[in-house]
Amino acid sequence: MKRVLVVDDEFLVRLGLRTTMDWEAHGYEIVGEASNGREALEMFDEADPDILLTDIKMPVMDGFKLIEEARKRKKNLQVVILSHYDEFTYVQKALEFGAVQYILKSEMNEQKLIDLLQKLSLKDKSQPVEEPDIKAESENYLKDLLFGKAPDDDFTAEDGAAPPAGLFSGSAYIAIRGFCETSMLHEDSRKMLSKTVKTIVDKAFSDASTVMFFYKDQLYFTSIVNAKDGSIITGLQDAVKAMQQLIRNIRQYFEVVVQVGLSMLGKPERFPAMIGEAELARKVCFFSMQPVEVFYPEMARGKEKHIRISRSKLSSFIDEKDKAGLKEYILGIFNELKSEKSYGTFKNAVIDLLSVARTICEEQKIDQTSSLSPAKFSHENCLVMPFIDNAETYMQELYAAIADAAINHESGYSALVQNTIAYIRSNYSKNISLSDAAEAAEVSSSYLSLIFKQETGVNFSNYLTDYRMEMAKKMLVNTNKKIYEIAEDIGFSSPYYFSKVFKEYTGLTCKEYKDKNAGRR
Repeated sequence: MKRVLVVDDEFLVRLGLRTTMDWEAHGYEIVGEASNGREALEMFDEADPDILLTDIKMPVMDGFKLIEEARKRKKNLQVVILSHYDEFTYVQKALEFGAVQYILKSEMNEQKLIDLLQKLSLKDKSQPVEEPDIKAESENYLKDLLFGKAPDDDFTAEDGAAPPAGLFSGSAYIAIRGFCETSMLHEDSRKMLSKTVKTIVDKAFSDASTVMFFYKDQLYFTSIVNAKDGSIITGLQDAVKAMQQLIRNIRQYFEVVVQVGLSMLGKPERFPAMIGEAELARKVCFFSMQPVEVFYPEMARGKEKHIRISRSKLSSFIDEKDKAGLKEYILGIFNELKSEKSYGTFKNAVIDLLSVARTICEEQKIDQTSSLSPAKFSHENCLVMPFIDNAETYMQELYAAIADAAINHESGYSALVQNTIAYIRSNYSKNISLSDAAEAAEVSSSYLSLIFKQETGVNFSNYLTDYRMEMAKKMLVNTNKKIYEIAEDIGFSSPYYFSKVFKEYTGLTCKEYKDKNAGRR
């Protein structure tokens, strides 16, 4: 008897499946029913099904998550999707998750079920005897090796063990450490980016072992790839070309900064050391402004240098209203950091600079403003920036804001945010984006996104939409312009989309808003 678990949130569907045919007469047994994925997983081990019949759209836990978790418990589980016509895009996705068949609920009858089950039986017989999943085991080894380590920390040979004998059978490998700056992306886009990176790496290196994870909203990945050529030069050249192609492909679809470091070639017993090499190479990208770097022995310099940050000097520049001297002093610190090219030295200097900045604010009794909010003094802001120039700009603007507040007793937004708001107000009628504003301000999009949201509390696109809606409300009340004219005037190419956004924003249609506020001209 083949064991079948039925999962659907509609009772009538479950009833229909149970009564459509004589399951036992055809060699099958329904061993359980559930109304959502969580219920199914709770009974999964005891039911031990061979076939999972599941809906996709369900409360609590949907079919995608159920398939993913169930496959972890039983790799040879056969999955059938119960679908409506209008869910076919979900069916396609489910097939990618490992489903092998689907059946339309509207066409469910005895003959359809018998045909489908026969297909499953044929597929089951054609599958070879299950062998150990070497790729999964190799990736589990990587996960264990990286567990508990912050991805921006250095990695040494003493931090992990070599893999079990036979798990990696090649003679020469390369370790890869990558970083994608994803603070601007929506959560769904981040997940898509993660899948895209893994797909590209797997395509470039058929036997790659890759681990992906997010840390502080940034995507990090670690790969071990087989340098099949075996020679140092050709193996590294091929890997560099593959990573350059990866970066081009990612930039084509996602507006993110990507940095990749590659180790020297080595055998499996050197994997922990090679991951350390790849991480050092990746951090060199922070200083070199290059997307790909390959490790060379001189990168491992040994003890980090401590760069002294003088609180008395920084305070004196502010007391003496010497903004030029303040800027020059910070420039000197970053020039020394760029010369050192040590990420550890950079981290310590940033922490010291921010600590001094907080102390100066307390001494000067500077009130909290949007440009000097507590979040501005967190060193995490600088540690997620892709290049040292971004961190330097951040620190220069922070100290400039402190100097302005101390000298002029001014409060409000930083010059960068003030200029960006002015840009929005001057260009809201055009099809502008964060990238356009960043280009006008001569900073990166990721940097502007971080600072703008930090100070205003909303992201760039929301601020732009808010401003456009306020202008639309004024035009509706104070002019006799048509809806399509107002939409065009505030940067919407479609009057229908404008009307939809306006209704969501105000709770009223354009006409309702105009009629309600007609007497306020």
